[in-house]
Amino acid sequence: MLQVGLEIGWIASIGGYSPGGAGGGGIPGVTRDATNLKYYPANDTEWTALMAAAGLATGNPGNVWTLQGAGNAADTGTPGGCTLTNTFDNPQSAVTGATRLGYKSPDNGVAKKLVGTTGAPNPRTTSTLLLAYIDFNATPSGARDLMGVQTGAIINYTNGGKLRIVAGASTDSVSTYNTTQHFIAMRCNITASTITLFTGLEVLVGTFVLPSNGSAIWFGGHTGNCSNACHAYGAEFNGTAAELTNAQVKTLLQTLGETVVW
Repeated sequence: MLQVGLEIGWIASIGGYSPGGAGGGGIPGVTRDATNLKYYPANDTEWTALMAAAGLATGNPGNVWTLQGAGNAADTGTPGGCTLTNTFDNPQSAVTGATRLGYKSPDNGVAKKLVGTTGAPNPRTTSTLLLAYIDFNATPSGARDLMGVQTGAIINYTNGGKLRIVAGASTDSVSTYNTTQHFIAMRCNITASTITLFTGLEVLVGTFVLPSNGSAIWFGGHTGNCSNACHAYGAEFNGTAAELTNAQVKTLLQTLGETVVW
């Protein structure tokens, strides 16, 4: 009986770990929120365990930010090195439906953000995949900056409650996200000349343009004002590790605990 219990949540097949929606079956050694039961790998060791559970041998993030402190957000990934400088007003805000905390400011906050350059890849020459867990709270009063890696690879949160890829053109999501909480991922694949936003609700394909030159990663209002969305986790994959297929991104989101309907 003990052996049976230990095997709950695991499949003895090529498919490996079965996350079972938002609940999951339990990935040993990976930080998991006690309330929403999603996974937030805290460092390279935890990411290795989660990627193995997902059956993905594509590479870990280069930068990881748990966003559970206050002030600047240090990276805990490998090789990492990108510390995000904080100007958010409320860096220890509650996250709806979760035990963890996050960074946010009131809607229309000017230059309220986490931003780093040192240790970040240049998205004009290196593919990037930026992952975040965000509590979207109330709809903003206008289009707000949400996250990005450079001009040409930005996600906005609009006053219609939608997410917007801002790249070669602006492309809005079909779904609305106000008062919901999600992992989202922006993949800017310069090898394939694509930019795509992934959530549990949809895959949104944007109009690709090579991002501006220069290293940068941010959450919040860097190229515009911020919304009052609460940023509770972040990670950044780069190079070939960022060039996941759509199916691999789906597996990653599911393993983190996101319910994916596409």
